[in-house]
This record gives sequence, structure tokens and C-alpha cells, in this order.
Amino acid sequence: MILLLDCDVPWIPSQNSPSKGTRIYQIDIDPLNERIPVSFFPAHGRWRAECYTSLRQIISHVKASPLSKTLQKPLFQERKKSLADGHTKRLAEIAARVRLGDEQTLDASNIGHLLKHHLPDTTVFVVEAVTCAQLLSDQLQMDRPGSWINCGATGIGWSNGAALGVKMAMDDKAGTTQDEQEPALICQVVGDGSFMCAAPSSALWVASKYKIPILTVVLNNGGFKAPRNSTALVYPHGLNEGATDDEMNISFKPSPNYAALAEAAAGGRMSKDRHQDPNNWMLGVQVDSVLSLRRELSRASERVMNGKKGMLIEAFLAE
Repeated sequence: MILLLDCDVPWIPSQNSPSKGTRIYQIDIDPLNERIPVSFFPAHGRWRAECYTSLRQIISHVKASPLSKTLQKPLFQERKKSLADGHTKRLAEIAARVRLGDEQTLDASNIGHLLKHHLPDTTVFVVEAVTCAQLLSDQLQMDRPGSWINCGATGIGWSNGAALGVKMAMDDKAGTTQDEQEPALICQVVGDGSFMCAAPSSALWVASKYKIPILTVVLNNGGFKAPRNSTALVYPHGLNEGATDDEMNISFKPSPNYAALAEAAAGGRMSKDRHQDPNNWMLGVQVDSVLSLRRELSRASERVMNGKKGMLIEAFLAE
């Protein structure tokens, strides 16, 4: 049995559909996805309801019914233990992916780990890292509502403007509530392909013009990687198999200098000591190792949170 809770796309039918005979039930404020014309997933029962309230009612019912005794039987206790053991094993596998030696090159796993441990707990991540999103999510393991903002549909480049909107919204929220929680740092994590697709210089200029300080981390892997993956799903043995990035027209090499682009878009002065120039609102840096990223994340927390200035970190991913 599968219970879908506020989930628009629970699985990709061509890739990982449920086993035949699975009973499927759905609770959602819009269980038919009436605003998504091409979306429909079969279910044996659907309820238009708010999930938090629904779960409380389900738990209360189970506790008060004979089911609570049934769940104590060895069969169900063994199943519970198996699920818990599987979860523990998965967490161990996720932790094992991280390599934190100072000279270690960067990948999505160690970048995610460093973001989690070197940015404030109140950080809100706006993530548009298409091929790296799952690896980042595995490491960040966000459990605070509203702390992970992603897009489950098309619209490549949406995060350049959305991250600024999130910052403005969080500032408005902080000014209208009695919550004494530390203000949120907004961290946009974006692939270089997505970053290029939404006029990055305009977004960076708007941030500096209206003093909207966020941290942007550009994951530079030298081009579009998502089209290679999607092409392989449709044509696993087509001409794309073995083709180079240049042959598939998905290479960005020679790669733009995104760190310099950030400073130029914000009107920064191109002097030798520009990183210490208080008049430069935007700081752009490049990193290619665990040590260099760790250092720049420490500087980013101070600059963006306390200095109220923008910063862009261009992180080169290992080939």
C-alpha cells in the first residue's frame, strides 16, 4: 500500500512505477491535480484534505482501534525493524560518499555536506541543480518547513529571480512576526546551465541595485548535463551513446567566469584589492577544493548575514 501526501509526481511511470497490485491512496488539497493538465496517477481512493490534520486523525484512529495490537505482532515488528535498518544503512551510505580532505576535489556530495555544516541552521536553500539535486538533498537532509525550495517542473533558470523573491519574503515575514529566531540566510544553489538560462547579469544587478543580499553557489560542471541523461532515457543506444558534450552541443567550454560576472554586473571596481573594497557590494570567488570552499563559506556567512552584501561562489566540479 502507498499513501500519497501532497505529492504531485510520486513516481515516473516509465522508470519506477509501483508493483502490480499495489493499493494506492491519496490525500491532497488538490488530489486530481486540476491545475496540472497532463498529470494523473491512479489511486483506489482520494481525499481532498489538509495532510497534517489527516495524519493526526489517522494516527488517533489507529491507536484507538484493534490495529494497535495487531501492529505489535512479530510479523509487523520485524517489518518495522527491517525498515529502520534500511534507513540506517542508507544514511551510512550517504555519509560514506563525502570526502573532506583539504585538497579533495568538489562534487555534489561534499558540497552539500559543507553547506550543511558551515552555513547557519536557519539557511533557506533555493535549489536548481538539476543533475545534482538528489545528491545535495541527501547531504543537506532538511527537516524544517520552507528550508528547501525546489521546482518540480520546467522553467529552467527560475531560481535566479526566485531566490531574490524568497529573501524579500523572508525579510517581510521577519518584520511582521514576534518570532525571535535568527534571520534566514538565503542560499541559491544552481547549476551553471540553469544559471546561464535566466539573464544572470540582470538578476545580479537587481540584487545589488535593491540591496537584496543572498549567497549564490554556482555548480560549474562545464555545461548542460541534464540533456544527456534525458536523451539516454529515450534513446539508450542512440547516436548520443559515446558522443562528446561538444557533439551534443551541451558544452560550455570555454566556461564563463561567473565570479567575475557577478562583480561586473553589480558595478564592482576591478582593482587588485577589490575583495577588501567596502564599496564593492558583490563579491565573486572561485573554488575547486574542499579547503577553499570551506574558507569561502565561512566568509559568506559573515558577509551576507552581518555585512548585508551579496556573494557568489563558483564551485568547479571534478570531471
